[in-house]
Amino acid sequence: MAKAKAKAKATPKAAKLAKELGVDLTRVKGSGTGGRIVVSDVRAAAKDLDAERWQAAGATVWSVFGKADKRRALVEIPLDAVAALVGDPEELAGNSVVTAVERDLEAIAERAPDLTETAEAAAALELAKQLDHPYNSAHSKSLCARALIDALEQLRARAPEAPKGDRLDDLSAKRAARRAGLAGAADPSPA
Repeated sequence: MAKAKAKAKATPKAAKLAKELGVDLTRVKGSGTGGRIVVSDVRAAAKDLDAERWQAAGATVWSVFGKADKRRALVEIPLDAVAALVGDPEELAGNSVVTAVERDLEAIAERAPDLTETAEAAAALELAKQLDHPYNSAHSKSLCARALIDALEQLRARAPEAPKGDRLDDLSAKRAARRAGLAGAADPSPA
């Protein structure tokens, strides 16, 4: 008769986290005292599990680009995996890159209308169209995505910050208008 697998030794926090993340503690090697499983072991196992799930879904990373905390990746994922992760792909198809860039340009136009008539804005729209084009290669799309992010960042940097007035400014302006109106009504000078 085969022996049952021994229960893995884990700290209470690690056991709770493993349950939340769906990590099988019997497959985790502990780094704590006496081989006990600690939270960092569970987090590392969860990260490996996520990588396994992406690989099992058939995801392929084509390009990684960007600076520091603004890094992006161009990933190809089979449609059934997309459906499992984010919902119906047909509904997402209407949310094109062009639509998103147009929204970004509208937000920039609110602060600086002239910027939307620049070459950078036109280039951003054209790059968005290239990203949406179904026959462009993944390499081409990764280059377009990198250039699009740079163009939008340049436009945002050139747009002035939206004025940040507070309610006190609004009240002061209303008060001044009210006083001006009262002063005008009290002035009996002939017109």
